Amino acid sequence: MPAAEIHRHTDPHRSYSTRDVARLAHVSEWYVRACARDGVIDGGRHSEEKEKTRFHFDFEAVLILRMAGRLITQGASPTQVRRVIKTVKAQITHGRVTSTLFEAAGKALIAQNDGARWEPLSGQALLPFGSEPQEKKLDLISPTAERMRLALAAEEMHPEKALALYAQVLTDEPENKQAHIQLGRLYGECGDMARATAHFRQAIRLDAKDALPHFQMAVAYHDAGQDKNAIAAYRETLKRDPMFAEAHFNLAALLEELGENTAALQHLQAYRLISGRPSA
Repeated sequence: MPAAEIHRHTDPHRSYSTRDVARLAHVSEWYVRACARDGVIDGGRHSEEKEKTRFHFDFEAVLILRMAGRLITQGASPTQVRRVIKTVKAQITHGRVTSTLFEAAGKALIAQNDGARWEPLSGQALLPFGSEPQEKKLDLISPTAERMRLALAAEEMHPEKALALYAQVLTDEPENKQAHIQLGRLYGECGDMARATAHFRQAIRLDAKDALPHFQMAVAYHDAGQDKNAIAAYRETLKRDPMFAEAHFNLAALLEELGENTAALQHLQAYRLISGRPSA
């Protein structure tokens, strides 16, 4: 399948359903709903149909969740991403959260907007990007890191360029786990599950203890309607990280759809306990 087929055409003036946003942002429908309920994105609620709340979103919600999806693929916790974006929305005095740049720094997420740089959850102010001495920056930025940065930036508008950059990273570093995860996610987005799973399995081979490639593979299977494979991959995720809240959440929703209500409730309760959400 040509790389260009990954590109998603969007209209900034139209209304997007939960399924639209999930497809365009490459996150699960359940993550879209969780972000809407938490106030991370604004969703105009429609009528209650069959006891399900219908959401409709604008283009900004698509952009926010694409940003969230990129942070998750870089290793940030989905729950942490929701908290950080919601916090930044409350902290910025003008402009939009979509104009904020985010970076992962260890276990923390750092934000930059309008010349300010800070750690949102602690409120700690940091030096702006580019304030380090030039010679220090040159020492820190490797060609691989620069290609990864450019690929991440290109994913939304130029996915074919992102694919080429990730492929170049793997030519130079065949065991770059993050590049395999990113390629797996992009190929999953265009429906090429053979290539997607091949890259996820390479990432798993490189780090058998990491839950993230299993989770990303589960989401790809989930989006492709391969429910049994998705359930197996979510369970592999939880074997490696029993505190992975979004894996519990997605697995609960999937099991409920299949009528396995007892198992679904167990995972939903685990999600609520881990994420600090009250029981219904």
